[in-house]
Amino acid sequence: MRGGKSMDGSGSGSLNEFIARLDAMKDLVSELDKTILDIESRDYLLDPPKKWLRDVEKYLAWRHQIELTAGFALANAEEQLSRVQKLVEKCGPKVLINKELARS
Repeated sequence: MRGGKSMDGSGSGSLNEFIARLDAMKDLVSELDKTILDIESRDYLLDPPKKWLRDVEKYLAWRHQIELTAGFALANAEEQLSRVQKLVEKCGPKVLINKELARS
């Protein structure tokens, strides 16, 4: 986060707006790639933004994977807490678990 700005660089905005900006920049790179005739100049000018855009795409893929993993862990926690809650409702607050039997 640079200069106190959020992920999208503006300080606000949704993920959909961020992706729309990414798509617009990819379109612009493609247009400029076709427009600039000199290969060396084109590579010099466009390689850095192309790299940044590839990085952004990787970050978004990681974000998706993190959300999937976090969702899985959260569902497991919810399921376990539901079981514990039912056990406490059934057995009361003095519930005791034999740890040796619970492990087997």
